[in-house]
Amino acid sequence: MPSKKTNPAEAAAEAKFTTSRIKPADVASETQKVADVAKANPAYSVHPEIQQAVVAWIAAATAVDDASQKLKAAHLALTALVAALATSMAAWRRSTQAVIALVNTASAGSDQAIKLWGFATTARQILAATSSPPAGLRVVYGKQLVMTVRWSAVTDHIGYALQIGDGTPQGWGATIACPRASYQPQGLAPGQKVAFRVAVQRKNGLSAWSDALSVTVR
Repeated sequence: MPSKKTNPAEAAAEAKFTTSRIKPADVASETQKVADVAKANPAYSVHPEIQQAVVAWIAAATAVDDASQKLKAAHLALTALVAALATSMAAWRRSTQAVIALVNTASAGSDQAIKLWGFATTARQILAATSSPPAGLRVVYGKQLVMTVRWSAVTDHIGYALQIGDGTPQGWGATIACPRASYQPQGLAPGQKVAFRVAVQRKNGLSAWSDALSVTVR
């Protein structure tokens, strides 16, 4: 009896299962999906070696899934611990500042008394009170000839005061409060002669006024 000829296409076929693209979380489901089809194959029962391999394959997939679930749980727990640590550190810093504030009050600024509480000390530089006005008062023009009055910023200021006038001792207008070291005046006409002067508001009060800056509006 002549032997049955094998189809060349069937002889060239090989089983394929791409493992590199499957994420650990999908290993168990993808493995079980193929294993269920394999078990339904009528030839499955007559190939004990395939049965053993499939059983081992499912067990390996189950182990991957178990490890993946434990890692996910550990990640969630770690995230919670990191958040708890941040909260605890913030509370510790607040309590530290509270203790330092009480020690500073009790020690009344004495370096020796502070050290007796176990803390290191740092010297604060006490700035001498001054009534000096801001320096660098000037006028600059931007696009479309928009005028801006500027002056040098002052450390520890709590605002500035600006006055616009004709430059005479009695010719100053109302004081304009400025939060920053600049101001854009409105309503000035080209060719108009105006003067500016500025002062700085410090914790110890308003400074003296700067020398007047006289300009002709462009």
